[in-house]
Amino acid sequence: MQPDRDLPRKDAVGGEPPAGGPEVTNAPAALLLREPFRLLFPVALVVTLAGVALWPLLHVGWLEIYPGTMHARVMSAAFVGFLLGFLGTALPRLLEASPLRAAELALLLAGWLGSVSAYFLSRTATGDLLLALTLWLFVLSLIHI
Repeated sequence: MQPDRDLPRKDAVGGEPPAGGPEVTNAPAALLLREPFRLLFPVALVVTLAGVALWPLLHVGWLEIYPGTMHARVMSAAFVGFLLGFLGTALPRLLEASPLRAAELALLLAGWLGSVSAYFLSRTATGDLLLALTLWLFVLSLIHI
């Protein structure tokens, strides 16, 4: 184990975790809250591959609709997944703030995956709404409202 991976996260001067931070005793859960990219990056990669796979599926005849809009929205949502993972990890460290809470990460993941699902079901307006709500939730989670 690397020395910078000690749990729970300590603040910049080596003291206790920031006040108001999550009290998580399960080490893997604490790691995911402190470093959400560990969850979001692999899921976003799968979403990216699924978005690219739309074209071969169309070519072999397994997809009956032209996936232009679906592909564009899914790929954009995949980028948002990478963005949420990166910023969810980096911003609390840069701002010396507490990491995401478990409920916040769960809601972000649910909203993001809901938008991706809506795009795959050709429900573009629903996906756009869910993605916008997810981004607003992320902004609110940074200030822990």
